[in-house]
Amino acid sequence: MFGFKNKFGVSFSWRRLLGISGAKNSIAQNTGIPTTRGGAERKNGRLNNYLIYPRWFFDSNLFFTVNKHLEFTIHYDHNLDTYRPLPIDNYYYSISTGINIKF
Repeated sequence: MFGFKNKFGVSFSWRRLLGISGAKNSIAQNTGIPTTRGGAERKNGRLNNYLIYPRWFFDSNLFFTVNKHLEFTIHYDHNLDTYRPLPIDNYYYSISTGINIKF
């Protein structure tokens, strides 16, 4: 009854008496590192979610200066996002080139 199996009003724990349970709880709360098996399984499940649905973003610019008046540019961008909220492609890339002429 009420979740107390075979404990009729009095329960005793050496760990609670010595403060071990409270110390483990404060360590887990302050550091974010779980001290119980269930907490570790919940945290690892969250980390494995990032491995199942990876997100990768890369953006690069290259500038080639020929002289003080002429410059070539290349811009490369790609995204890999397997957890998209909209029904669009998981992989996207673009390459753009340009010429800058300075007077």
